Amino acid sequence: MKRGVNRYYQRIDGANRTLIYLGMKDSEKRTILAEKYRNKKYISSIEKEISQLNKSLRHLDESNPGADIEKVWESLPKQIRILTVPVPSTDEEYALNWQKKTCRRRKTVEDSPYKTMKGEFVRSKSECIIADRLYINGIPYHYEINHTLVDPYGSDYIVQPDFTVLNKRTRQEYIWEHLGRLGDDDYCEDNLPKINNYVRSGYIPGINLILSFESSRSPLNALYVNTMIEKYLL
Repeated sequence: MKRGVNRYYQRIDGANRTLIYLGMKDSEKRTILAEKYRNKKYISSIEKEISQLNKSLRHLDESNPGADIEKVWESLPKQIRILTVPVPSTDEEYALNWQKKTCRRRKTVEDSPYKTMKGEFVRSKSECIIADRLYINGIPYHYEINHTLVDPYGSDYIVQPDFTVLNKRTRQEYIWEHLGRLGDDDYCEDNLPKINNYVRSGYIPGINLILSFESSRSPLNALYVNTMIEKYLL
């Protein structure tokens, strides 16, 4: 700082250490060197953190060998392992077990021309688009499995939403309903009460309920589908 103005210099280390003044014409170089200085400090701090963590892990291994969660399943007696499944310790393992879980569902779709990349038949082209986007992005999903909702009178009833999907990173489950005939008055009258019952049952749009829409004049927007996936499921 000189007379209230910052002055920057590049230090050249060597046999004869020199300082090179960096004026306004060197603004890009000043920024690059400033970022290099900043990164050096961050790296130094990170290396210290890693060193401390490694010391803690070594101490944990030495003082309590049974604390390695990855080895718990292998250490269980065989008689216990044949009656149980390992607790997932990674997102992929959790997702795999979620995908394998037995779910009651509507009867398999038959005589449909719409086959997904996953190998399932769905009821519409738009459902096929959604299913394929989920599959491409590695998002686990179930098609038309049973969920219990509560009607206005407090009674339970079963619905089969189009998709039940999982965010592997957060391990949160979502229902995805596609409303495909919004130009049909009877269709809207049938579906609006169901949306209200979703909310009544704890499925809130934007929280754990994803909705997509279309009509004959406004087909499903692929950008909308991708945005919902990026927002809630990745």
